[in-house]
Amino acid sequence: MKKRLTLLSIIITTLIACEKNIEINFGEQQLPENQVLFQVDFDNQTYIADYVSASIVNGITILKATKTSTKEVIVISLNNDEIGEYTLSPNNEIGAIAYKKDTDDTFNTSPTAFSGRIDLNNIDYLNNKLFGAFSFIGTRTIPLLNDQGQPILDADNNIIYTEEIKNFSNGLFKNINFSITEAINPNIEPETTPDNNTFFMKIDGDEFVETTLNAEKIIVDGVDVIQLKATNNGSNNILKLQFPANVVLGSSHVLQTSTTNPASESIATFRDISLSQEFGAYSGAISAPTLQIISHDMNTNKIVATFEFSGQHGTLTKEFSEGAFSVFYTE
Repeated sequence: MKKRLTLLSIIITTLIACEKNIEINFGEQQLPENQVLFQVDFDNQTYIADYVSASIVNGITILKATKTSTKEVIVISLNNDEIGEYTLSPNNEIGAIAYKKDTDDTFNTSPTAFSGRIDLNNIDYLNNKLFGAFSFIGTRTIPLLNDQGQPILDADNNIIYTEEIKNFSNGLFKNINFSITEAINPNIEPETTPDNNTFFMKIDGDEFVETTLNAEKIIVDGVDVIQLKATNNGSNNILKLQFPANVVLGSSHVLQTSTTNPASESIATFRDISLSQEFGAYSGAISAPTLQIISHDMNTNKIVATFEFSGQHGTLTKEFSEGAFSVFYTE
């Protein structure tokens, strides 16, 4: 029996520890009673989102704020759904925040060092609205460059990396509409077998009903990757996802049309064989084509994930939404 898995649009990755001496401030701005707002200060400017979605999924509070003109995205994930002040301290796994502009411009809270705070000031269950504040220290790892702008190498000819830190302060969210959903919980799900693999996806709002579903670990360019294929319509339509085999719980991966580095990059394509069309992932209506890993048990080869992306073939486009799967892959 098919299970529908709710899409979690979330970006959580892990980077190295950040410094503790950066000040974290919260906004105190007074706002009109019914104004919807999501904003935060960084780089001497105020980021104001024009689209915000939120949900409480199995007790996890998630906000995704997008500035559509620049495709900048901020995602807040809090492992709680109660009013309170939550410090993002080392190894407490209470939550995470990420800012993403593009593949090379992503800042994340650190899982190993003090990195910020999330306040849930009010959860209005009558009107389904969230209110709160946040600030965080975002970090990213970048190559260390010389005066000519070229990467500096160590004695073994490997690139030397350094850490860049960005301070996000005075974050506010107010009157943010949220939904309450139940998603698959890999920790309480009954034991299953590969015969019980599940998959769900919509294409332009219509459900894609798969007739075959296959997942396997293969080698691409000498690297272990997991490849998932779902077909329907007599195998004329094929959805293919490929991602590194060592993905871990909570990691987020940008989906692309193709990859030159299968060890770190992920791809998504949809092929309509009858029309000789192949739609590759790109930043269209869905500004951050993403594969989100919910769980990955490398002992049983079971992986649970969600995904979404816009697909493009020439001037034609399709939207692939609410994607989710729970599968066992073969080796």
